Order: sequence, then C-alpha cells, then structure tokens
Amino acid sequence: MSAAVENDGDAKTAQTIWGRFKEFNTIWDSRFEDLKWANWGQTVYRDFSAGLIVALTAIPMAMGFSMAMGLRPEQGIIAGALACLIGRTFGGSKYQVYGPTAAFIPVIAALMAKYGEAGGGTFAQAHGFLVLVSIIAGVILMIMGLFGLGKYAKLVPNSIIVGFTVGIAVAIAASNIESVLGLKSFGDLLGEDANVPAGLEHTLASILGNLNKINFWAVAIGLFTFGFTKLLLRVSIFIPAPAIAIGLCTLAASTILSDTGIVMVRDIYGKIPSDFFVFTGPFLPAMNMGVAFDIFYFVVAIVFVSGVESLLCSSMADRLANNKGTPFNPNKEFWGQGLVQVFTPLLNGFPCTGALARTATSIKAGAVTPLAGLVLKPWGNVSLYANYIEGLSKGDVAPATASNAGQVFKPYKAKQKEVGVKVDFDSAMLTLSAFEITKPSGQLTGSVYAADSEQRNRGLELNLSGEPLRGLRLLGGVTFLDAELTRTSNPATRGNRPVGVPRFTANLGAEWDTPWVAGLTLTGGVIHTGKEYVNQANTQSVPSWTTFDLGARYVTRIDGKAVTLRANVVNLFNRAYWSGVASYGTLSQGVPRTLMLSASMDF
Repeated sequence: MSAAVENDGDAKTAQTIWGRFKEFNTIWDSRFEDLKWANWGQTVYRDFSAGLIVALTAIPMAMGFSMAMGLRPEQGIIAGALACLIGRTFGGSKYQVYGPTAAFIPVIAALMAKYGEAGGGTFAQAHGFLVLVSIIAGVILMIMGLFGLGKYAKLVPNSIIVGFTVGIAVAIAASNIESVLGLKSFGDLLGEDANVPAGLEHTLASILGNLNKINFWAVAIGLFTFGFTKLLLRVSIFIPAPAIAIGLCTLAASTILSDTGIVMVRDIYGKIPSDFFVFTGPFLPAMNMGVAFDIFYFVVAIVFVSGVESLLCSSMADRLANNKGTPFNPNKEFWGQGLVQVFTPLLNGFPCTGALARTATSIKAGAVTPLAGLVLKPWGNVSLYANYIEGLSKGDVAPATASNAGQVFKPYKAKQKEVGVKVDFDSAMLTLSAFEITKPSGQLTGSVYAADSEQRNRGLELNLSGEPLRGLRLLGGVTFLDAELTRTSNPATRGNRPVGVPRFTANLGAEWDTPWVAGLTLTGGVIHTGKEYVNQANTQSVPSWTTFDLGARYVTRIDGKAVTLRANVVNLFNRAYWSGVASYGTLSQGVPRTLMLSASMDF
C-alpha cells in the first residue's frame, strides 16, 4: 500500500514538473492580459515609449556597472540587451526590467580580479570562468523553478536586502572614486595593488595623501553630471536624465575641455568594437580545492543575488503598478532568471537580474505589459521608436454664417502619440508608424461658432526615401486616417468625421540625373488627397483629387561660379480642384497649371 502511494506521489510530481515546463515555455501568457484588441494601440505606445525611456537611462548605467565589475563597457550594453530580451520573454513578471545591477558588482569584480590579469591569468580566462559558474547557477535556478521552490525565496528578510544594497552603494562609490577625481594612476589609491592593503581607511588616507594628483576639471564634470541628473529627474521622471547629463558632459570633455587632461573611456578601453555578440565559451582552470571552493562560492552567490533580488523586484513591481490582474509567478521567474544566466554570458555578457530602479522607471513611464522591455534595436538596420509630442496649431476663425463671424480662436493644443519601425537598406529608408492625435475642433451650434469639440485622428503612415538605382532618388508615402469627433456639444455629430480630414493621402516625388547631359536632373511628383468633409454634420464635402508636377534642374558653372537653373510645371494637367478645408466652411482653391522659372548663383 505504501509503495503504491509513493509511486502515485512520484507520478504527480513528474506531472507537475512537466506542467511547469510547458507553462514556463509559453511565451504569450497571462502577462499580456492587459493587451486587448480594444486598446492595443494605446498599450503598445505606452510600452514602447516606456521602453525607450528606460533604454536611454539604462545604457550608461549598464556601461558603468560593467566597468566597475572589471569588464569592458560594451559588455554592459550586451548584457542589458540580452537579459531584457530573455527575461521579458520567459520571466514571470509583467513589469520587470532586467539588466546589470549593482548587486553583482562585488561578486563579479572579485572573480575577475582573482582569475584575471591581477591574479596571474588573462581577461579571457577570467570571463570564461565567469561563464562557467553562471551557466551552473542558471541550471540550478531553472531546476528550482521546475520544482516550485520560488515561494521560499519570499521568506528572505527585507533587512538583508536593504543592508546588502547599502553595502553595494558604498562599494560602487569606492570603486569609482578614482574616475571622479580624474586620477590616471589609481591602483594604489583603491588598494588594487596586491602589495597594498585594501580597505576604506586606506583608500581615504591615500586620497588625502595624493590631493596634488586630482584633476579638478574631472571633479567638476562628475559633480555636474550628478547634480544635473537629479535636477532633471525632479522635473519629470519621463526625462532621460542620465543620458542627457552624460551626453552634455561627454561633449564638453571632448571639445572645450579636451586639453584639461580628463581621462575618457576610450583612453582606457579604446574603441568600442562593432562585433558585440560573439560567442564566449566557459573556461575551467586547473582543478584543485581552491578552484572547487570558488566554483561553489560564486555559483551560490549568483543564485542568491539573481534569485532573491529578482523576486523582490517582481513583488515591488506588482505593488507599484497596483496590479489587479495576474500576479508575478515566482517559479517562472526562477526559470527566466536561469535562462538569463545561461545565455547572456555565452554571448559576451555577464550575469544579470531584475533591476529595481529601471523597473520603477518603466512603470512610472506607463508600461503595462512585457513589451516595454522589448524595445531595442533588434538588428543593425532596424530601429523601433516611440514618441509623445504636445504642440500648438493655429486656431479656427468663425465662419461668415456665424453670429460671431471673424472671431479668431486661440491656438489649439494637440497631443500626439506615435510608435513605429525604421528599416535602413543602405540605399533606401523605410518607415512604418502608427499614431494618434487629439486636438480641439470647432462646431457651429445654432448661430454661434465655438471650439467646444474634440477630434481624434488615428492612422498608419508608410514612408520611403532613398536611391534604389544610381541617379534615381525617390521620396514618397501613404497615410490612412481613421478620424472621429469624440466630444461635441451636439450628440448628432458625435462619432462623425472631423472637418478637413481625408481618409487617405499619398505622395511620390522623384529625381533622375540624366546620363547624357551632365548636371541635368529631371523631377516629377504626384499628390493624391481623399474626400474631405466641410461640416461636422458630414452633409457637405469636397471630392478627392490628384495632381501631377514636372520639372527640370540644371547645374553648371558660369565665370567660375555655381549656377542652378530650374523650370517646374505645377498641376501639369490643369486639374480644377479644392485643395482642402482651411477652416470651418472655408475652402482653399487648388493651384491651376503654373510654369515657374528660377535661377540661383553662389557667390
């Protein structure tokens, strides 16, 4: 009987493990529950824009952490990109952002110092040993997830994490103080020389004894970077403060302060290579008791730091985002963390975990699904982008039929959200974007015209520019618009199309450098605009129209000076049309066939 019960228990355990394995490898799961058909555009925009904000702040941070660990700055970029891609895909949290963190600095820095050049080895050997222990730690984390051990990590007291984080902050400050002080030779100051005792007291004493070596320009740059970053973050969390501050100070250090002796990253590491993702295999030193103990120590450290910090970060993210849906899955988080530790170091990265500050930034920037962590440049010629713009546009003028005819309304405040992708084919650039624009809209109610309505324009835009053939240049695009009056004082017009907004527009321009006459370029273009309504009741409209233009440009030299002669015919076929609705009830007449001649000369 007992044997039967034991076998039944083993079968249930195996079934549970297999069920978890299938669950962990289901990419599109309940983490994406907030991405619905009704709100996909808004959700994708929020996630992409949040991802871009986090990326701008995370890249310089990742480079700094990497250098503090004894690694190269580009390895921080690699680790951040891979960890976020893998963790967001296979992790257990809807919100968590992954990447290099300060918690790993003492662990990885100690390993690199012991097995690198300072310990008699090489940089490649030290990183290979890091790859080895990280893979072992990753496998252990994956097994912990499969066996449902994620719930036990929540039992770690928060005081341990707080104390650990405070210690890390001190370690970061001590390991980077030489850069802030602008010291070119700082091994002795930080106790990095094997013959010099390390420690905070020794570091402070050495600094005080070497005040004459400090570069005060470097100190000023460091303090300005810190202060300006804090100032911008107080203005708005949506501002990529670290990127702006670092960019301005880097520009100043390489231009107006280039002769002040400030040490640049390139002075230490040289040019950052373009072949980021290279395979870096594991390395096992000659085995002895010391190496065996180090393997055990570093594996346990990576498992503890990545597992505990990641779960605490996931729990914090749910509370910060006021998540009322599916909570984070600690077992799946262990699985995702394991994959991060296995594959990220193999591609020239290093162990990473959930990043508390970047996760909080992502949530505050509006992220609601794991898509926020997948905003990156997936290939060298492909870029994803998002933006949010507020701007002013000219207000309407009350039409002649209104009792307040001629009244000029104040400028309209428009809000635009946009997400898109750009593909660079070297000879051509393709851009596809989705956007939403909201702005006030005027309406005639009775005899009074008032700007008391609101319109929403949603659309898709495709643009192409480039030189597909030598001497032939193209520039064109198409736009599909779904416009709607979302708020009006008249219920009968709510849901109608706004005034002067076509459903479809298209344009194409071309230039061709003729091979038989040097300096002669033929130009042409076509413009199409769809039907536009003249009133909010949608009872009057102007029809769609298409026009063609043709022209030529000749560049030569007269008396040693460059001269350009131009001839253009606008509306070649003399199409009669209304070019659009300039204001409520005000139509713009299209330009008739027109010949334009011009010349310019460089003096």
